[in-house]
Amino acid sequence: MTRIGTSTSDMVPFQTPSPLTEAQYEAAIKQIGVELAKLLTKDSLNYFVLQRAAYYVDSGNTYLGLDEASWQVVSASINGAAEALGLGAVLLPLHSTTSPACVNVSHLPHFPDVLVELEDGVTLRVPPTKYFQKQNQDSECLWPFIISGMNVLGMPVLETYYTVYDQEDKRVGFATVSGCSNPLGSALQV
Repeated sequence: MTRIGTSTSDMVPFQTPSPLTEAQYEAAIKQIGVELAKLLTKDSLNYFVLQRAAYYVDSGNTYLGLDEASWQVVSASINGAAEALGLGAVLLPLHSTTSPACVNVSHLPHFPDVLVELEDGVTLRVPPTKYFQKQNQDSECLWPFIISGMNVLGMPVLETYYTVYDQEDKRVGFATVSGCSNPLGSALQV
């Protein structure tokens, strides 16, 4: 992941943190104490550090989760489109006590695409038809499936792109879904 934004906003840089070096691991172990160090291997500590700071692809997650800087830009762009339509805010902070404004299918063409740029200039384009979904409380209203505080490419991305997980080479590949318009040309490999 290199940048995130929308089709109507700036792109916000994002740098995936590197795994801990041996020296960083040793320094972390000194800080947390010997008892905890017995439980935390370098791999397990890397998992916890990167889980909070890096983006991951999760087919079991219904949301596109954004880091704070990306959230600010994306929510301003999407909420700006909602305001232009005479709606209230549709993207709210994770623990908001208010509900998003009601977006219906006729509003979708007025919302921007969310753009996720990967290495080598590959850009995943997530249309509003994928990040807005029906909700249980009101079948006429669509709910935004974008949240802050969780760095995850979940169902909005995975319903837009065919995704291949290559665990052996530790990489993920994306291609447009058959029958959909292909804004990226041929199949992608990231």
